[in-house]
Amino acid sequence: MPFATSYLAVRTLLLVLVDRTRGWFANPFSVAVFVAAPLRPAGTALGALCLLVVVVVAVHVWEYAAGRRG
Repeated sequence: MPFATSYLAVRTLLLVLVDRTRGWFANPFSVAVFVAAPLRPAGTALGALCLLVVVVVAVHVWEYAAGRRG
C-alpha cells in the first residue's frame, strides 16, 4: 500500500509539472494518472480483503474439523 500511494503521488506531481511546461493535453501519461494510478491502491485493498476472508474461513474450517474429531 505505501508503494501504491507513493506511486500515485509521484505520477500526479509529474502530471502537474508537465502541465506547467507544455499545457494540458491527453496522452498515455495523463490518462495513466487518472485511470491506472487510482486502481493500484484499490487493488491492494481488495487483495488484503480477500486474504482476510481466506484466513477467517480457514480458521472456521479448522475449528469445525477439530470439533468433529474431539
